[in-house]
Amino acid sequence: MTRTKKIFRTLFFIGLTSFLGLLYVPRLPRVPLVFLNGWLRLDYLAHFLFNLVLIYLFLLWQSDQRYRVSRGVGLIIFLAGILFCFATEFTQHLVVPQRAFEIQDLLCNLGGMFTGFMLFLIKSPQQIINQLFK
Repeated sequence: MTRTKKIFRTLFFIGLTSFLGLLYVPRLPRVPLVFLNGWLRLDYLAHFLFNLVLIYLFLLWQSDQRYRVSRGVGLIIFLAGILFCFATEFTQHLVVPQRAFEIQDLLCNLGGMFTGFMLFLIKSPQQIINQLFK
């Protein structure tokens, strides 16, 4: 495994651990930052960004040397990402009774995962990697 792949793997697991740790905290403080009459809250943005970064890092880690994944692997990762979004949202109230399922959180999870996946496919990761590791 290359040095760059090890970095992506490490960053992915740090992000995953952080996300799961925050997900199952009983009482997170509410940050009173609300946009668009309550439709967009800071925690929704956090759900979106965490999932975007997680799927992107995972794809970078699992890709070949030219930062591509085959259709089969891509499909499996995409479906696993959807399952992860549903599982984390549905299980949080089972682990922490004070937490509850919210459809907005699920939609932000899915939106972030989908955006990260599409960003990986559309924007050349090679260009981004070259800019980051100059």
